[in-house]
Amino acid sequence: MRAAILLTVVLMVVGVSSVYGKTLLPPPVSQVVLVLWHGMEWVDIEDLPINTGQAIGLMNTRTGGGLGVEAAYLSISAGARAVGTAGAGSLFMDYESHQFTLHTGLPSSSIVQPFISQLLGGQNVSYTVIPGALASAITKGGKGVSAYGNSDIEEPRRWAGVVAMDRSGRIWSGDVGRNVLLEDEDYPYGVKTNYDLLTANILASDSHLVVVDLGDPYRLGEYAPNLLPEQADLLRSRMRKEARLFLTNLGNQIGEERVVLVIAPYPGAERGQQGQWLTPVLFLGRDSGLTVSGTTRWPGLITNMDIAPMILELLGVEQSETMIGRSVRIKPAQHGFEKVQHLEERLLATARHRGWVLRVLVAVQILLYIGAL
Repeated sequence: MRAAILLTVVLMVVGVSSVYGKTLLPPPVSQVVLVLWHGMEWVDIEDLPINTGQAIGLMNTRTGGGLGVEAAYLSISAGARAVGTAGAGSLFMDYESHQFTLHTGLPSSSIVQPFISQLLGGQNVSYTVIPGALASAITKGGKGVSAYGNSDIEEPRRWAGVVAMDRSGRIWSGDVGRNVLLEDEDYPYGVKTNYDLLTANILASDSHLVVVDLGDPYRLGEYAPNLLPEQADLLRSRMRKEARLFLTNLGNQIGEERVVLVIAPYPGAERGQQGQWLTPVLFLGRDSGLTVSGTTRWPGLITNMDIAPMILELLGVEQSETMIGRSVRIKPAQHGFEKVQHLEERLLATARHRGWVLRVLVAVQILLYIGAL
């Protein structure tokens, strides 16, 4: 009996290892471009005409609580499920705000987060969460980080800065100010992303991690209550076309020493309200297949905690900061899009039926206890 149990355990361990251990890991690269596409869906990235490997997967975007959007982006920067606090997206160019040195006692940088104390102090969870852990590990490793683009509405919403800041709230290069926007009254809040400038900034950057915020998708989501459904669909289609062109141009120019990772840290307001926390992940520049992490060990499924360790491993940087997630690898697979979409359908179906199944089980247990008594 004991031998049979031991054999079963060994087979389970071997089976799990075969899922994660025999995947392909890209060698260290000179640059990772992390593109933030708020609320990205499968239709946004399917069939991109890019002449390079395309690995895909689903990302679980659950966080540690607090304000949902802020928590989503802080979780990417921390490599752990962070708590969202007010003001997380309020980063500024050094010429826009002079509060940083007053609040921290530290010299300013190109981009600063004056309220870093509140972000660090707001992580009231039972595990360690360090907003800015990703960038801090990269800078400790002697490499650079930049941030470009913003999702500004009436107030600053600079999600690229949230992901790219270090634990002191500083980013040493980039542009998240109004310079990266074009005025256009046909777009929400009268502005749109300047994709030509974004592309030029990325290709000219010598930073090892470049974080890019597409901006327009977030602004559309915030402005959507003012729009008729037909107009919202029209704007969404227009923005999708522009973003796909940006990714196609970028993907076809990345070269062998650069990779592009496209993620949706937050699923969007509508899907978030429905409890649909899975978003697409697209990895350009190496092998094709399905993403898999040591956290999930499930081909096609990773978590938001895994993005930071993945970037560190891609850059060949030691994980010197505390993170909960584990690195992401690529498992070779055919028909990846179909497999991942099928996986998403199964997981969402399970989530929809889980409530009543658990209620039935509890009711059965109660009846059994009553019968036994």
